[in-house]
Amino acid sequence: MRSLSEAVRPLVPLFVFFALSSLWAMYSPNDIINRAPRIFYILTGTIFSNINCRLIVSQMSDTRCEAFNSLLVPYALVLCMVFGTAVSAGTELLLLAALCLVSSVAHIYYGSKVVQEMCEHFKIECFRIKPKIN
Repeated sequence: MRSLSEAVRPLVPLFVFFALSSLWAMYSPNDIINRAPRIFYILTGTIFSNINCRLIVSQMSDTRCEAFNSLLVPYALVLCMVFGTAVSAGTELLLLAALCLVSSVAHIYYGSKVVQEMCEHFKIECFRIKPKIN
């Protein structure tokens, strides 16, 4: 049986992300959730997906899951800028869009690297099926 800290470890990045996202959505100085809901939802969905994909990969590979997700760093930095300085609505929207772009690119990169590593490990080519030999 695993210890409680090991059992709770996968939840840490999710709780941190949920807390940061809730803080931004509820207390945004420029009401970002109503100004750009689609971008906000794409951003939160992408980061949530990245956290969960990493958890799935760690479960599949029987490795210890990460207690920290690197996408939370730029997310927290943007929140520090939003809440630490008086940013205009346009600036907050620009920060949201930039963060969405960076997170999406990082998530796509992570997914492609996982597929590449799996192909190397299993000595197969991605999207290629070997013909059946009779």
